[in-house]
Amino acid sequence: MLTVEGGDGEQVRLGRRVARSGAVGAVSVRPGGLTAVVRDRDGTAQRTDVLVQQFSQAEWDRLLGLAAAEPGHIAALLAARHRGLRPLAWGFGAAPGLASLEDDWTPDRTALARARTALPAAWAEEEAPVLRRVRARWTSPGTGRQIRLGREGRWWPYRREAGRWVPSGPPAPDPASGLAAADAAD
Repeated sequence: MLTVEGGDGEQVRLGRRVARSGAVGAVSVRPGGLTAVVRDRDGTAQRTDVLVQQFSQAEWDRLLGLAAAEPGHIAALLAARHRGLRPLAWGFGAAPGLASLEDDWTPDRTALARARTALPAAWAEEEAPVLRRVRARWTSPGTGRQIRLGREGRWWPYRREAGRWVPSGPPAPDPASGLAAADAAD
């Protein structure tokens, strides 16, 4: 893990807590800095910029050593760089986030049974939205909201923008939270 040298330790700890909570969206990297969209507790999106100093040769060697230990992750990041929604999906959940974007799979009977149990349990009967399922994607007609069941069992929120489905947040443990995350992105 890379650490922030000379930074405020409390700010670093707070930043890690925010990141672990799923409030950090896609991260863009540029020479000298990072930019990310971070959601406040009330769901308000804020742009956050982190400026970084130039790496020494020892720091580059350390980074390259870490990258060599996880070549699949680095390859996925590099492949995602110029591919539209892929960096956004990666920012919301790394490899499983990309899978939710690209993997149009049909749940097997067991996964579908779990989903069918989770859907009615997520809402009170009178509050349950109308959802139309196509494979592992449940769409709320006319609302521009969709949730996708990942192979790992989490629910990925999407919203319709300019005629295409866009990842709108990190995965949720249940369909109601996933659909709420799609709402919060508006």
